[in-house]
Amino acid sequence: MGSEMCIRDSISSVEPGGYTDSEVSLLQAFADQAAIAVNNARLLREIEERNTDLSESLELQTATSDILRLISAHPGELTTVLEGIVQRAIALCDADGGLAVIRYGDELEFATAVDHSTAHMFGHRYRASDEPALPDRQARDQQAPFLVDDYHATESIDPDRAAALFPLSRSLATVALMREDEWLGSIHIRREEVRPFGEEQARILQTFADQAAIAVANAKLFNDLDVALERQTAMTDVLEAVGTARLDVQPVFDRIVDHAQRLSDDTVAFISVRDQTELRTMAAAGPASPDAPAADYLGPTVDDETSTSGMVYLTGQPVHIPDWSKVPADRYPNSRARDSGARTLLAVPMRRRGDTVGVMTFARDVAGGYDDGEISLLQAFADQAAIAVDNARLLREIEERNTDLSESLELQTATSEVLQLISANPGELTVVLEGIITRAAALCDAETGLLWLKNGDELRCEAEVRGQGVSFVGDTWDARVK
Repeated sequence: MGSEMCIRDSISSVEPGGYTDSEVSLLQAFADQAAIAVNNARLLREIEERNTDLSESLELQTATSDILRLISAHPGELTTVLEGIVQRAIALCDADGGLAVIRYGDELEFATAVDHSTAHMFGHRYRASDEPALPDRQARDQQAPFLVDDYHATESIDPDRAAALFPLSRSLATVALMREDEWLGSIHIRREEVRPFGEEQARILQTFADQAAIAVANAKLFNDLDVALERQTAMTDVLEAVGTARLDVQPVFDRIVDHAQRLSDDTVAFISVRDQTELRTMAAAGPASPDAPAADYLGPTVDDETSTSGMVYLTGQPVHIPDWSKVPADRYPNSRARDSGARTLLAVPMRRRGDTVGVMTFARDVAGGYDDGEISLLQAFADQAAIAVDNARLLREIEERNTDLSESLELQTATSEVLQLISANPGELTVVLEGIITRAAALCDAETGLLWLKNGDELRCEAEVRGQGVSFVGDTWDARVK
């Protein structure tokens, strides 16, 4: 019933005759104070719950920023990055241990040495089709965290075999590292007793898996002998920008399109994200045509299947056109890239937590398409842009919670002050009423306020907060007049 809760004081007397109006008023005042106490307790519980939610959000935000800095500081050092990610997942999910495995063809390799129970298996490989890889395959197939309440009591594996393989693993949580439709590996966390992981831990683990997938993809790029040092420097610069960006993601977008345009020969680069009502191109780099720079295309863009960016946003699937001349005229008729004279186009989704938050588009004025190395690099830029968008969203939510918490605390403080005023000034009605109207005006950001009391058919102004106008204290009003 919340604030509508009724507090009833039952007072009886052994003497007949009932209670006087004065006694009834006094007892009602006590009942009102009891109701205020109940409501204050409810408000305090709500504040404590909001504090808990805020603390968890800040911990996740801090961990995400730490991981981004770790990736930035150790490009290509996959073991260092994965161990840092697993350690943070263990801490935030209240787990006893964890590990990461990386997929190489049809084999999985232990890529971390964080967990004392499996550290001796660091570097060891096993087939993805083998028994120990069952949680990995389940997480891959459902593309969501796979939670096992008790690994030693699952129907799909003999209990004795499970206990022999992982004796210290009872409750498990496994999440696949996915990039597009490619399975890169998995992260596991475990508890040594049957204490199942919940949806909150699954959400946190998925966040870390997204970061780990980017780290794996980056490491593959950086460790490829054909990838120039310039690409590594560019990605590091972008990671630093994402790690320090707050609500303003425009500088991150600008860096990303500049690097993408410069590192992929003759490419024009665009970033489009959806605001409240439309898909908008927020950043661009390169010459869109001989007569128009890419910046001319900033602003609203078509967000339906008649354009490449609209199609990618709607489906979450990339569009790669090696040669526009071979695409029928009724296919993507509203594509601005086609109108600009581009011959090659690549549009990739910016995805975060299963949702498409934007689109990165690249184009060239020569046919031939983009090779696998270029596509991997450009998709990595798109992934970083998506993280920047998601981090800004998370920060806005945290600030909104801070605002709500501040308002609740102000109300709690004002309520306590009024109660103290009542307690300190028994019988001094004018002092109490002036205190009440003063605090009400302050909390509501009002310049003036009046407090009227009804006596019979008459309303009388008993207290006020007055600006530069005349005083109404003592004025009366016929209560029967509507």
